[in-house]
Amino acid sequence: MAQREPFQNEISSSIVSTKVVGLGDCTKRKVTPEQFADELERHLLGTGGPWDWDDTTSVAIADPRLEEVRSRLGPNLASLSREKDKDELRAIIAALRRGELPEITVSPGRVSLFRLRK
Repeated sequence: MAQREPFQNEISSSIVSTKVVGLGDCTKRKVTPEQFADELERHLLGTGGPWDWDDTTSVAIADPRLEEVRSRLGPNLASLSREKDKDELRAIIAALRRGELPEITVSPGRVSLFRLRK
């Protein structure tokens, strides 16, 4: 394997840094409540791919209401080892499919979750 010249390494790292810094909100996923419910259901049924749950729980969602739901998915839902955890995930999926999303109020430096709404 050929070694790169120091100058090439600096250019490469500069390009990578520029791309990462310039991403901003474009890294947030744009999904509908139904699509998000489908992602959660694939995890519940065990039909998702090997990285699907990681993507679902670790990549921010553009819609702040769905992002609130995503950010509150607890670690207990990763393994679904207890029936109680499966029931919790089923309830979240059902609420999303009914169109019940958290109402978010954004004020400087603060996000509040008030209640679910249709």
